[in-house]
Amino acid sequence: MKRVLSLLSIFILVISLMGCSNSKEIQKSEDEIRAEIKAELEAELEAEKNKEIENEIASQEEKQEEVNKESAKQTGAVDENQKTSTNDILIETNGSNYYKYKANELVAFDLDGDGSEEKIKYNTINGKLEIGGYEAIDIDITSPSLEKDHFIIIKFSDKFNTKMNMIGILDYGPSADYLTTLYSIVEPMGEKCFVSVGMVTAEIVLPEQYDENNDYDFNYKAVLIENEGIEAPVRLSVLPQTWFGRNLFTYYSTYVSLIDSIYKYETDYVTKSELKVEKDIIAYSEKDLNSNNIIIKAGQRVKLVA
Repeated sequence: MKRVLSLLSIFILVISLMGCSNSKEIQKSEDEIRAEIKAELEAELEAEKNKEIENEIASQEEKQEEVNKESAKQTGAVDENQKTSTNDILIETNGSNYYKYKANELVAFDLDGDGSEEKIKYNTINGKLEIGGYEAIDIDITSPSLEKDHFIIIKFSDKFNTKMNMIGILDYGPSADYLTTLYSIVEPMGEKCFVSVGMVTAEIVLPEQYDENNDYDFNYKAVLIENEGIEAPVRLSVLPQTWFGRNLFTYYSTYVSLIDSIYKYETDYVTKSELKVEKDIIAYSEKDLNSNNIIIKAGQRVKLVA
């Protein structure tokens, strides 16, 4: 419209300036300007009409998208057509075996290692861990300590040549009793199924986020060790005191679960706990009453290393 007004102004100016010119030339100029103004007006009207049509289509598409989202929310279904940039939902990764994603977003990841990506969604709205093609797993979102902002996917491998991808959901526990529950697609009886494959009593973090000399890290963080397993803390109870140790968690296919290696492979826990001796005790150098021994006096402080 601004252009049309400009043309009208030019038209009036031309008429004023050509008052002393030949009337034939003025008529010709007037006709040309009128034709140009008419063409501009028609173009403007056509553009406005097309814009109204585009706006109406966009409005209808937006309404339909809202309907689809609401329907997916109510059914808990994974939307196979949802498009979300990986950069928008990937919080952090080492590009190798650790990936942290935002919750309530659709993630494409080859969980079962067959070369085809599964559509994964940690849905904290309806309390479901969803994977396209498999029955969703219920998650207790009423737990106030459950991590609802993100989840992780790890590429697990252990010393028994196990290689599998796992989803991890963290619960901070009632007294900082951290617990990461892990889920994966397994095939124990010849048919693939999506199940829980155990847990570790810690938050799984990137190796560079773990300092073994930091007491908090030692007691609350777990790390992936390639071709070894998950090195994680465990609580060792010896009344009246509880202290932390660490050990490897490996996958045991018979139980379809991760297990603390000490239960099957008789490994020692690594600890860093300093304790005060309440009364005189005999300490043996080996797990043998006939081995060398010393007497630790009451009141002495000792550090358990294993």
